[in-house]
Amino acid sequence: MAVHKSRRSILSLKSWLFTPATKADRFGRAAEVHADALIIDLEDAVALSDKQKARTAALQYLEQPAGSRLPGALQIDAPTTRTGIDKTWPSSG
Repeated sequence: MAVHKSRRSILSLKSWLFTPATKADRFGRAAEVHADALIIDLEDAVALSDKQKARTAALQYLEQPAGSRLPGALQIDAPTTRTGIDKTWPSSG
């Protein structure tokens, strides 16, 4: 029985592509370059003034059905920082 790409073990993911959350046009390209997973960076790669826009873009991508996107994760600011505990994340509904 074949295992769907989105349900593979994290240990089987060899190529992880990191991209800034402010570059949403690059999210879909990760599959084109044969990455096994996409890591959306909301931390160092995003200026403080762009955090809200980046969070919205990341959530929109992750709301897509799992079968239509690569497995992924978010790299976020540490919860001990002001931006890490920010309560102004956009709603997903």
